[in-house]
Amino acid sequence: MSGAKPTTVNKTINGRVVALETKNLGLLGQGGVALGGTTQRAFQTARYTATRLETSSAGTWTYLDTCWHDIAQDRTVQCDTTASFTPAGGAAVTQVYEQSQTLAFVREVRTASPVRLADGPTTAAMYAGRWDFKLVGTGGTVTCTNMVISLTGNVSGNCTRVVTTLVTRPDPNNPPAGTIQVPVLTTTAFTVSGSVQRGKITTQETGAAANTRDADVINVVADSGAVDLSLTGEMLSPISASGTSLGAAGTGGTPAEGTWTARHL
Repeated sequence: MSGAKPTTVNKTINGRVVALETKNLGLLGQGGVALGGTTQRAFQTARYTATRLETSSAGTWTYLDTCWHDIAQDRTVQCDTTASFTPAGGAAVTQVYEQSQTLAFVREVRTASPVRLADGPTTAAMYAGRWDFKLVGTGGTVTCTNMVISLTGNVSGNCTRVVTTLVTRPDPNNPPAGTIQVPVLTTTAFTVSGSVQRGKITTQETGAAANTRDADVINVVADSGAVDLSLTGEMLSPISASGTSLGAAGTGGTPAEGTWTARHL
């Protein structure tokens, strides 16, 4: 028998977000060449660590990554990696090297965070910061412009609902019995709270079987008060989220169903 012998490589990855940091990096030009001087840019990042294993019949490569993920533009801007190799059947590490990779900003390269590939550890810290929520079809216009997600995934914030109703008033142009409908705005302020955590989301396309997958799920409810409102959805990326809402229907009505979108500020 002749020819190349096939080699199977098993790969695994695990990681977690460990902190939010401001990362100052010198800008790079085309091809990754440093521009030099004091040309720098500040990034608001989530620092995460990840362990990657690549195992074959020859042995195991272990890669230890420390990376900084730019929250605003959903891209990894720097990764420091230490790699080591352990041969099969042995315990001695035979090779170690260190490498640092920095994004060449001029090309606006986007690199997905390895942490989000793992179904195990929560990635709640990646969403930490201030968010702007907008709701549609909830018995009025609801905005939550001061929502905050903590490093541990707790959600809190202030929201406002504006409902427009028509009120009958005398028509000044048709006295004495004339009337007109005048729009009146009623504004209600309220607070909300909730959490972001790893969970299951089930979706079903028309004519297809239901699909259940792991995702970072957000659940928010209005605190006790004049407004009945609950939000359920998915964190789509470190800068966006969406879902459905229930409630805020007004006086005596069936709770209105609606949708919402949110963006990291």
